[in-house]
Amino acid sequence: MKKLFHALGLLLTLCACWYVFRRFQDNEAAALLTDRAVLKAGLAAAGLSVIANGALAAAWTVMCFHLEKNKISVGALMGVYQFTQMAKYAPGNIFHFVGRYGMGRKAGLSHAALAATPILEPAFMASLAGLIALTFFTAW
Repeated sequence: MKKLFHALGLLLTLCACWYVFRRFQDNEAAALLTDRAVLKAGLAAAGLSVIANGALAAAWTVMCFHLEKNKISVGALMGVYQFTQMAKYAPGNIFHFVGRYGMGRKAGLSHAALAATPILEPAFMASLAGLIALTFFTAW
């Protein structure tokens, strides 16, 4: 079954790459890829995305550590978050929750910890955004 999912993932990735390639061809946007400034901006954006995703994975791992009584390895928890983060972009926007639940249970997380994280994660993000906004607005 695992090999089937890997094959389906590979097929989906290849289809997505083919679709993007065709869109570039259809819109003659491929010329943008030869512009060094566009390439540098794209690489910078990709790098920032990797850093931000790593920070979110670290925050989720810390949250799980505080919710879970039996400690699970940091690498396992970071892997669960990073792997399932890709599923967020599948139609339906629920597959990352389903994946985190399944992979989290397999890694040893409790039902309670896995039920709390989808509620606490956006609450913490909103709180942090509020603190950042207050910091910048009071500085003006």
